[in-house]
Amino acid sequence: MSEFKIKPLGTNKAFRNPLKGFRGRPDDYKCGKYSTLSNFSFKWNELETCADDGVERIVRMTDEKLAGFRENNVKAVARVGVSWPNHGDHTKAYKIYHYFPDDMIQSTADSPEFFARIQSFVAKLGKAWNSDPRIAYIQTGIYGLWGEQHEDTMSRPAQKNLGDAFTKAFPDKKCTIRKPRDCMGYDFGVYWDSFGHLDEYFYGEQMHDLINWKKAVIGGEVAYNWGNYLVQPGDSPDHTFLNEEHFVPMMDWLHYTRCNYVGWISQYDAENPAVVAKADEMQKILGYRFVLGEVSASAADGRLDVGFSVKNIGSSPMYYNWPVCVHLLDDKNESVWHGAFKTDIREWLPAGDWDREKHAYRDEIPVNQVAGSFDVRDLPKGKYTLALAIHDPANDRPNLRFASDSYFTGGYTAVGVIGLGVDVDDAHIDPQKFADLKTDFSLRY
Repeated sequence: MSEFKIKPLGTNKAFRNPLKGFRGRPDDYKCGKYSTLSNFSFKWNELETCADDGVERIVRMTDEKLAGFRENNVKAVARVGVSWPNHGDHTKAYKIYHYFPDDMIQSTADSPEFFARIQSFVAKLGKAWNSDPRIAYIQTGIYGLWGEQHEDTMSRPAQKNLGDAFTKAFPDKKCTIRKPRDCMGYDFGVYWDSFGHLDEYFYGEQMHDLINWKKAVIGGEVAYNWGNYLVQPGDSPDHTFLNEEHFVPMMDWLHYTRCNYVGWISQYDAENPAVVAKADEMQKILGYRFVLGEVSASAADGRLDVGFSVKNIGSSPMYYNWPVCVHLLDDKNESVWHGAFKTDIREWLPAGDWDREKHAYRDEIPVNQVAGSFDVRDLPKGKYTLALAIHDPANDRPNLRFASDSYFTGGYTAVGVIGLGVDVDDAHIDPQKFADLKTDFSLRY
């Protein structure tokens, strides 16, 4: 029998992980060393020029716009809009450009005809995007400038129509709306496009009070171009990071609302060490951050038993149930076998409510226990490195990483040496063999 109990190394590093953290730009989806998300706004008439257009056009345009996303391990936060102003601050705009399909009349945006068209179009989007691994989250969009839903308040019938359409079309994707009080009852999350902005603090309070963060993803964008932005969040990403009067409230809002991702602020000066240090703090708390406790393993009579504890020290859950696997690696650190645990990582929740006065969570972080027993009779006898990994279902390969310096390139948290049919004198791994998870950009899906 071979067995061990080992606690893998933790890490204080910020690093890339999928479906969370700093969000890049559509014109530069590799923006920032931590970005695995990019917002992408499609114009309606790019995807549908008339009612007779099929799903094929949406797929073709998506392939064109998201070229390179998989190779760079980036996923899109997708939105469809119909109206764009000619200025980033809409109060200064003097012209609005509309991108309706050729056979639509823009003045009928709250009519039964328009509602029916939304139903038809969103159904096509669902067929194209619901199972597309390049699409992370869906912003319901359509209404308002940029599809941000804040200039034109949707009527209750419009909200119901939109909620019905997206709920039916996207059973497997997380959908979000702009205002927490819209589309209530649909389990949508929120995209706050002026995140932590002084003039919209009430939206943050509504998100906290109305949105079920355990099920609904919350993200957004820090706005530096309207209203009292000089008061909060400041006049630039660097200003937010370098001034405590901006940074502390922003971090509080991220915790308080359970923010999963945030953009624009990601465009900070990556050459300024003081800015980078604060950006690292933010990246570490955005979304989930899984920390391993003790890992136990034993091998005997053709079975491998593995158990571990894990907690989420981030601000939000991981919103999709990706498989958690145990791997056996050969002497080249290549996987020769893996098995999946029966666990749901969506249930690895962070701590309870955030206290903005004390800048801390009120409750303890839950500890999750995971265990599995696996048949390894067909594997050759010998010594193997036991590793843990969380796979992207798109290719069943490791992608999401634990926060651990016990790391092997390729997404593996290397725990210890286990013997199948042979004895192991020392199960510990030489720390010199570990790689740097922060600089490993080899992961794909």
